Amino acid sequence: MGFTLTPEERDALVARDARNAERIFPYLGGQEVNSSPTQTFDRYVISFGDMSLDEAKAWPDLLDIVREKVKPERDQNNRRHLPEVLVAVRREAPSAVRRHRPLARCLVTSRVSKHLIFAWQPTDRIFSDTLYVFPVDTWPWFTVLQSRIHEPWAWLLSSSMEDRLRYSASDCFDTFPFPRTWPTPTSPAPAKPSTPPGPPT
Repeated sequence: MGFTLTPEERDALVARDARNAERIFPYLGGQEVNSSPTQTFDRYVISFGDMSLDEAKAWPDLLDIVREKVKPERDQNNRRHLPEVLVAVRREAPSAVRRHRPLARCLVTSRVSKHLIFAWQPTDRIFSDTLYVFPVDTWPWFTVLQSRIHEPWAWLLSSSMEDRLRYSASDCFDTFPFPRTWPTPTSPAPAKPSTPPGPPT
């Protein structure tokens, strides 16, 4: 959590140097999706993506925060390749971002929740590993995944023995019998029907 920032901390860093905004992104986790009425983020996160340590030095304010809040804990954990770990929130995060970045939005759901909740989210943010991110952007996906058919399927195949759903994409999503006629993940939204002609005059 040493990479995360409050909105006030983010604003202060951007006021100090406008370039800091280039490496600070909205950060969303399962808690926000499950509990926020707007399902929006209330935290930011520092991310240098695939940059090397030398490249990350172009943002000294942010690198100082990482050194102060993250490096001591990583040192205690005896992590190897510290320079690489130092400049990434998670090593797999950049590839995940690239995978859905061509879309304007994507579907997310929390790995652990009392209820099955899917939500549209813009792709200009970094998602916590407490979320599953689906690179789809059309309404049929939301309709089926949030349906009364998919929900009992998810509960049946959930790995939880508690009263909370532990959604697993490999168990609940990959095995689900989606309709045969199905849009591709990047299919354009269907065109609005044209206005019917008025009565003859």
